[in-house]
Amino acid sequence: MLLFHAPTERIYHWIKQQPSVKEESLTDWMLFELSERSHRLRYYAFTRNEEKLNGADWEWWVLAQNYAYRFRVQAKKLKSTADNYSSICYSNEKGMQIELLLNAAESDGAYPLYMFYSSEEQSVDVVFQHYP
Repeated sequence: MLLFHAPTERIYHWIKQQPSVKEESLTDWMLFELSERSHRLRYYAFTRNEEKLNGADWEWWVLAQNYAYRFRVQAKKLKSTADNYSSICYSNEKGMQIELLLNAAESDGAYPLYMFYSSEEQSVDVVFQHYP
């Protein structure tokens, strides 16, 4: 989707220039920027308390001609010099974040999605997996 090319390039350069930039800053900017670029993309950013319950940073609505696709999204800023497993397998008093995301998305008719912010210079294959 061409909509994502310029914003993701900006995020890549932002992380390269300012490695300490916070995940929340990247997300806030990206959500605003994408919603400004397309009237078919809407979002709701969850509060920290909501995120603890549903495992998601935000909800995205992609508006098609006669249908809307609903995504629950968890974002992670990857560290190039560290193992990122612990941030992906994050847990709080409600359980593992990935399980909260999968369960809440399923119960609300949304597609669970992870978004990774990275400054790595390698090609990445995108894998979509359907969870029953």
